[in-house]
Amino acid sequence: MLILLGMVSSAMAVSVEDIRNKTDLTLSYYNQQVAYDDWQGLGLRWLGTEIAPKLEASSATIASDYARLLLGQIAAGRPAVTVNATIAALQGMQGPGGDFNTVGAVTLNQTIWPVIALNFAAKNGYAVSYDQADAAAYIAAQQDAGGGFDESGWGVDVDSTAHALIALSSYQSDYPQAIDQALSYLKSQQDLSGGFQSWGSVSPDSTAAVIEALIALGHDPQSPSGTGWKGNMVQAMLGYQLESGAFYAPWTAGIANSITTRSALLALGDLAQNKSKYHNTLPVTGSLALTVTNNGNLHPDSDTGINVKVNNASGNNIDFLVITALYDLSANKMKVYTSLSQSIAAQGVINAQYGLSLPSAGSYELRVFVWNNWTDRTPLTAATIMPIE
Repeated sequence: MLILLGMVSSAMAVSVEDIRNKTDLTLSYYNQQVAYDDWQGLGLRWLGTEIAPKLEASSATIASDYARLLLGQIAAGRPAVTVNATIAALQGMQGPGGDFNTVGAVTLNQTIWPVIALNFAAKNGYAVSYDQADAAAYIAAQQDAGGGFDESGWGVDVDSTAHALIALSSYQSDYPQAIDQALSYLKSQQDLSGGFQSWGSVSPDSTAAVIEALIALGHDPQSPSGTGWKGNMVQAMLGYQLESGAFYAPWTAGIANSITTRSALLALGDLAQNKSKYHNTLPVTGSLALTVTNNGNLHPDSDTGINVKVNNASGNNIDFLVITALYDLSANKMKVYTSLSQSIAAQGVINAQYGLSLPSAGSYELRVFVWNNWTDRTPLTAATIMPIE
């Protein structure tokens, strides 16, 4: 059977179920983090996670900061007066040439991200008014002769080009040649594995950025149109995922990297939803935010302590059930568990502690579920999974 270069065979494709499972594993990892930054918050909210109680406070001084702040505020459902103030501040930074440059901040990312963030705000129902045509023209005009973009001042690279494509994806009919040239540049930077090069080596972060860009353009990253694509970029990115759900960077193999995990989260969300977060309305969340931590003693034949914190970000009381279980992987069922049924007040917080003795042999995980009740077993948050090793 002849397979054209750039086409991904169905045997190589990552299934929808596998993408969902990999995404759930990363959601589990984030349940175990006590706070989220704006980018993490955006990625998690796109996957239906309530982030408001755990979003870190952040500030802004330059346009790219305001864009990041705006994305986080909308993802967290901050008050409209707060979001509108950020929109106004960002719009006020646009110059007569369409760019958002300010003194000391004249790199292309100062325009790329405001375009992405302001268009995202408009998609989510906020009033936005800026010169889109001039901003898009400014971005397109910065394209290098080889098709790539340099958003940081450090030179043309994959990430910059992917981000420029996300910004230009709202204006595809106006810039078909620029987009085609940028895609050709990306193909030239792709490894046989499907991953993308970043300063001489394959990078899961850069690969994630390309996945986001292709989805924003309406392409399937597992079978993008045109010839010249190599391998499977989704499979290549997932190759950096750890058992915990986090992702590692090539220079720290086997060790979770917060930035790489964040990059993968943003790509996984678009893969799982089969559309771009930047072009769509954010989903409604279940209002409960979950944080699960342990005493670090997740080893066979030991005692461990689990701390579970539930935040209610809504204005209503919510009944819920928390189950902390020792899950037997070989039998595919809970071996032992403890549960707590409770009602949490509007804007309330509930903390619970559990102790478990871990078996000396076998294949087990600790799992924490939040359901509405025992009868329906409707999940109110993503499950948390902690390997025992």
